[in-house]
Amino acid sequence: MSSPYDPPPPYYPQYPTGGPLSYAGVDVTRRPGLVTALAICSIVFGSLGVLYNAVAMMGTGIELAEWDPTISPLLPGTSADTTPAGTLTAEDARIIAAALADMQPLDEPEQQRLAETLQAAESPVAPPIPGVPWSAAHVKPQVVDSAVREVGDPIEDEWEEHWDEEDPEGRAESANEEGDPGAAPEYVHEERSIYFDFGGNGDITVYDDRVEFYSLPMEGGLVESTRWADGRLHVADDGPDERSLRTQQWATLLLEFLGLALAGLLLVAGILAIRDRPSAVSIHRNWAWSRIVLSVAMLGVGAWGAALLADDPDVGFMLGELYWPLMIVALMFQFILSNAYAVAVLIVLRTQRVREWYAIPTAGT
Repeated sequence: MSSPYDPPPPYYPQYPTGGPLSYAGVDVTRRPGLVTALAICSIVFGSLGVLYNAVAMMGTGIELAEWDPTISPLLPGTSADTTPAGTLTAEDARIIAAALADMQPLDEPEQQRLAETLQAAESPVAPPIPGVPWSAAHVKPQVVDSAVREVGDPIEDEWEEHWDEEDPEGRAESANEEGDPGAAPEYVHEERSIYFDFGGNGDITVYDDRVEFYSLPMEGGLVESTRWADGRLHVADDGPDERSLRTQQWATLLLEFLGLALAGLLLVAGILAIRDRPSAVSIHRNWAWSRIVLSVAMLGVGAWGAALLADDPDVGFMLGELYWPLMIVALMFQFILSNAYAVAVLIVLRTQRVREWYAIPTAGT
């Protein structure tokens, strides 16, 4: 007979048999679909990223290999492609002006204004090699074309001459090109000038009241100099700087290499995820944040390149007012596209199913 003070019999909890425990109704023996999707997407995007960045690096590398600042298409007997301002003596400038006067009719006042401009501004006339004096024999072979342009002469295939607000597309169209053989040209010269074309180095145009130089130096860009008859000098340095462009391309090549490395890391993370390795979590997270940082750097370098090309006659000038809107849209699209999967990875890693599968503690996160 038991006493009312006897302790109750011990309680033994009944554990389920035939399977592991489950938490919050989640079957942790089965890989969640999010983990499988993450693994597959990482393998696919990582493989594509390796291919894309490898091809991009090849393209950028070819562009850099084709540019060598020590190799320039200089004319025989020249030491540079243009003559910097302030490097010509009065006698050297007189020799150049006289040589050009032998090719086209320049009177004495025009020769004097030309000589003064040659001393004051960067000119497209290539200088001789050191130790060799200036001479007409050195100057004349550099002129590939010259002409006297009278008032009313038609402008043919010279869209730079009339690229203004009335003609934003910069095309020298004429009524003849529209099918009327008897019509007058739509674009004509409005003032008399004498023109000397120095090929890839630029050109010189002598007007009645001014002298204009268009110089294309080796380092890139376009130096436009105008000296008026009263001595006023206006210089505009337009166009992209080749050295800055190369620096930007080196920066692009470095970022493409880092992108290649991150794509390989993503590929490894996807393989680890498909093999259910816990390290896949930390690798995915590190990849995602690194990808975002790299995208910000790529956005900055891309904007730098866009700014350099804004003055390029073949890019920025041709697009006109559409250039910057198109560049901004392209840069932002690239930025969003390159970050989309990184953001998706960070979101997936914070879901309950993925945390429980990898036994990630939720406290304090």
